[in-house]
Amino acid sequence: MVQATPQIHLLRRGSASSAWLKRFFSTLASVASYVSFVGATFAQTPTQPAQRLFVREPDLETHFVSSEHPRWEGAQLLGYSGRLSNSPHIYSISRTGKLEKTTLKLSDAARINIVDIAGSLAGEVAVVGSAYTNDERSTTFLARMSADLSKQTVTRLWPFCAVAVAFSPDGTLWAVGHLKDEANTRILSKHVLRRFDTSGRLVSSAVLQVRGDEIEANSFLRSSSDRVGWLTRDGQYIKFGLDGREMGRYEGPPGVAGIEFLQWMKISFALTSDGEAVLGRTNAKTAEMFVLQRQTKLWNQISLPSEAVASWSRIIGADGVTIVTNGGNNRLLRFRTK
Repeated sequence: MVQATPQIHLLRRGSASSAWLKRFFSTLASVASYVSFVGATFAQTPTQPAQRLFVREPDLETHFVSSEHPRWEGAQLLGYSGRLSNSPHIYSISRTGKLEKTTLKLSDAARINIVDIAGSLAGEVAVVGSAYTNDERSTTFLARMSADLSKQTVTRLWPFCAVAVAFSPDGTLWAVGHLKDEANTRILSKHVLRRFDTSGRLVSSAVLQVRGDEIEANSFLRSSSDRVGWLTRDGQYIKFGLDGREMGRYEGPPGVAGIEFLQWMKISFALTSDGEAVLGRTNAKTAEMFVLQRQTKLWNQISLPSEAVASWSRIIGADGVTIVTNGGNNRLLRFRTK
């Protein structure tokens, strides 16, 4: 693999860039003195109890202004801003509110387009995207950053275009995307899954047989303690072992398969540390949540009380077995099932 030479500019307190970033996001971690309980009723199945408790955990509240959805992975909130600039900002916020931030700089890049971000249990961060020079030359890349964002390894991916990325528990990076010709005139293969080691070296590559002709944008690649899962644009959930072999396929909840692009933007997905797949769906009036029962291959819908529906705008990730949501007004709400 061809390695690009990154230029890392750490933002220091008191600098003009740091002051500007403060207008983008600030953090506040607060621990509530109580835990409230919300009843969640599941559809009755032969192998699933009719009712489970949905437990509201102590709040982690984060206020930020960003055009991109944040993502919770491991023990941190991840995000980026300044997309399509020559120096997008990458940030991570821990459970305790500790903020780490940096800018991503690539040699000769006039515009950098980040398309996905992921985090590891050890606190590392990865982003995938594309970069363009002033004379419109372009490439695609994978950047892997240390937990404090002070070091990074950048790997040139072209002609592979990664649109979703995830850390496997064994430290490898997984990416889903499509393969173009060198002249960038056509797509040669869609639904390509590639795995990279800690140095950015390609470990494996496979073309997956996936239903639907859409490219992989806005699909979800996530990991748990023992697997990696991909929710495709056509609504199939595919789980993989850590060696890259497919372990099973599951149809999504009714109404998810084959939906339009703008509708898909309202879908969210997470994989908990114990491998439970959780899918969220929102519109202007309602929010729904489904949990996959692997034994029956059925998605059980959680019926939320009316006072909680407005708070469920989007699932942004999993903290262990806890589901983290963006509950409106950029407030993170954390829930787990019992």
